[in-house]
Amino acid sequence: MKKVLILSTIMALTLQSVYGWGAKGHKLIAKHAVMLLPAEMKDFRQLSDYLIAESNQPDRRKEYLKDEGPKHYINIDFYKEFNQARMVEKRDSLAKIYGSRVVAEHGVLPWILEDTYHQLVTALKKKEKEKTKEMMRDLCHYLADAHQPMHTTSNYNGQLSGQLDIHERYESMMLDEHLYELDNASPACGKIKKIADPAHFFFQTIYTANARGPILLAADKAAVLQSNGNYDSLYYAILWFKTKEVTEEALQEASLSLASIYFTAWLEAGKPKFNSLK
Repeated sequence: MKKVLILSTIMALTLQSVYGWGAKGHKLIAKHAVMLLPAEMKDFRQLSDYLIAESNQPDRRKEYLKDEGPKHYINIDFYKEFNQARMVEKRDSLAKIYGSRVVAEHGVLPWILEDTYHQLVTALKKKEKEKTKEMMRDLCHYLADAHQPMHTTSNYNGQLSGQLDIHERYESMMLDEHLYELDNASPACGKIKKIADPAHFFFQTIYTANARGPILLAADKAAVLQSNGNYDSLYYAILWFKTKEVTEEALQEASLSLASIYFTAWLEAGKPKFNSLK
């Protein structure tokens, strides 16, 4: 019995690490984020093609780095502290309660975001062009993942609610069908700004994404009911109808958050010119 449970856990974690926003969704977020950079950072806009093309590189690393998968998610609702509105945001403190292994198995996304952010600041200060590009690329991907509801919950693929494969149906199948609409949606609300506490900001992003999860699951159930269990055109039409608003919001917020984090790192590093990096 113990072996079965261990095997099931391994299979579940492996399945979870496969998904992302979908290749096209990540590219869209990267594209819009660069467009939102302020005039002060206009020389960084030349990275647009690179960030769009390489936005999915962290997903490709899963093929050869065994510890890459957990960097893309956190099962935040696994923790009783989160469910009681008192989440422990320090990794070391959380590990003292649950153990380092358990924390790692349930995803380390917020702490990877924090580490990647600090690496970007350091690269900018040292004027390291390639390292700067790589950290901007990784932040692009990981922060986009933090806005995806299914990357923030234990029920990441509907496996706990009888809705298996909702993750892919939502983010890939449905998203691809409406990519044009999402690309041409109204621009993100608000302006980019300096993030006072990036580490806490990453957790706040995850809390917001997690709150959207029930909306997606409810939409899936409604669509399945109306389509008599067939994942056909009617199913996807209903799924889009019921999730369009939160999907647009999530993608727009992802781009705005990413541009703000780039801006914050740039300010912390002393406002370097991209062309001064070597």
